[in-house]
Amino acid sequence: MMTEAEFKDALRDLVAANGGLERAATIVGLGTSHLARLYDHKEDKRAHMMVVLQLEAACGRPVVTERAARAVQFRPDVIDLERAGAKVILTSAEAFRETNDATHDGKVTPFEAARIRRAGLAVQDAVDALAAAATRAAGGEGAA
Repeated sequence: MMTEAEFKDALRDLVAANGGLERAATIVGLGTSHLARLYDHKEDKRAHMMVVLQLEAACGRPVVTERAARAVQFRPDVIDLERAGAKVILTSAEAFRETNDATHDGKVTPFEAARIRRAGLAVQDAVDALAAAATRAAGGEGAA
């Protein structure tokens, strides 16, 4: 099980992976002091999962979710399943961001549509990988 201190350490590393406190705070729409309190061991505040997911999507790495999966000490095939699930979340968040960026002005250009299509295909690939990982974790095809 991941302790609160380990979670806060992972969140601090995730903030660093996003270019530091100011950039990470901008990504999630929080003030720098508020975000800093979320990974301060002396503070009682806890980060909302959406903060973690937004930051993981922005840097392209499941820093916190991967550490949480490792902390549970599942079998490697189950860790792969957790990683695949995190990838679905990350690619979905990216697809949502692309869609939001494209529709903010009420128009979608061909370039924006292509970016949304690519993001959607990445989500499909991630879902396929998740399904395969689930099969392996259950001892099905491709299991070690």
